[in-house]
Amino acid sequence: MPGERLAACARLVSKCRVFADVGTDHALLPAYLLSSGCAGSAVISDINPGPLSAGITTLTERGLDKNAIAVLCDGLSGVMGYRPDVIVIAGMGGETIAEILSRAISSGSLKPDKTSFVLQPMTKAERLRQYLYRSGFFIEAEELASEDGRIYVVVLCTYDGIKRECSEVEAYIGASAARRDALALKYFLKLKKAAARRADGLAGAGQKLPAVEEELSAVLDKLVKECGDARLL
Repeated sequence: MPGERLAACARLVSKCRVFADVGTDHALLPAYLLSSGCAGSAVISDINPGPLSAGITTLTERGLDKNAIAVLCDGLSGVMGYRPDVIVIAGMGGETIAEILSRAISSGSLKPDKTSFVLQPMTKAERLRQYLYRSGFFIEAEELASEDGRIYVVVLCTYDGIKRECSEVEAYIGASAARRDALALKYFLKLKKAAARRADGLAGAGQKLPAVEEELSAVLDKLVKECGDARLL
């Protein structure tokens, strides 16, 4: 089983015929999904030969290479032709993931269908959520994972071509706003700390705190309190 971050990705992967891991890193997630029977076959891809070679080694050592294809390509450019049911893009910045999806839409290779996307941004999750909503993706669920002292967000979405509105506060907090557990509390506290840093930076520059930041701070205060209260019940 991979670490908690990739395990959270795995939890959002439904049983599929073809699974694709874009930007693979040692192919730990494809190896787990193939060996567990969740995926019938896998496509692993990367823009660099080093990680791709490491992924091939992992699958070969576990006797899974016959059910996998390795593709050296940028983003989704060499992946969509294999018609994957589920595509994971993990371990990249949120803006980079958005750019990969945007290029696929522009090229015409990404069309409204039944492909599911599991996205795990290392940074700028709010930018990714904004892009998804405004570019025709529907966010079905989100997972949180704690690993090595960090909290990670994993997003499950599908592309239907319908553009949606998303407020900045919704983009920052995501679907975890509905959670009331210890991990959610850690996540909300992390967001509060980041918001406080932004506020301090603006104050130091003599600038007024934007209304959206004030709203976000108030919402996070409420969520932190409700999570704390829930843990006492």
